[in-house]
Amino acid sequence: MDTKIEEMLIEAIFEVFEKMFYLSLEPLNADNNVTGNMSLQRIYELTGDNSFQVLESQLLTVLQSIEDMNEFNRILMERSINFVKNAANFLDSFAFNTKNRGVVLSKEA
Repeated sequence: MDTKIEEMLIEAIFEVFEKMFYLSLEPLNADNNVTGNMSLQRIYELTGDNSFQVLESQLLTVLQSIEDMNEFNRILMERSINFVKNAANFLDSFAFNTKNRGVVLSKEA
């Protein structure tokens, strides 16, 4: 399946779940005069349902994992760019003119 199609499907599913979630909170909002956004901590305080605290903790863990992965990917990209620059400088030292040539990079399956 195409990555773009997968992303669109995931976004559509997320939107449906988000709407269902907010609809399920409407009675809670009306009963407690809640206006604006509501955090998982606030929902826990109003309902006493411990699963909202667990969900908040899990979401924070996921966010931290994403931040760690982004940092790791940034480091890998930085190293890759430095490798390509060093390789070009190495070839230039042997009088190969790499400045006027394009480089084709491909990923084989």
